[in-house]
Amino acid sequence: MPSPEVGQQLHLALLPSFAKAVIMQAETEVTANKAQAVPLARVAIGMISTFPPLADIFWAKLCERAGCWAAGVEPIPLPEEDRNALTDKIKRKRWGDRPEENLDDKVQRISGVMRVYF
Repeated sequence: MPSPEVGQQLHLALLPSFAKAVIMQAETEVTANKAQAVPLARVAIGMISTFPPLADIFWAKLCERAGCWAAGVEPIPLPEEDRNALTDKIKRKRWGDRPEENLDDKVQRISGVMRVYF
């Protein structure tokens, strides 16, 4: 049996995976069927109520998956940067861009996540 400290560390390590799973589920299911947002939101709220640290982790994962615009920030390239020259990883982290999707797909994906969140 692990010590309580190890159990707490393990618990905190699992919360980001849970948050990511809920958000990824929203990206796929809620995009196809908006009614799926309610059950996913209930699961997320139940978990956040039970494990309050999940609220901050969930928000951080949402910003990571959807882009930081969800936090009310529009990042701009630094003067020495060209947005077209940035790597896909940086674009994904700052703006939630994915090279394989067009604007309509991106809006659908992010709206699914936001339906669950709000």
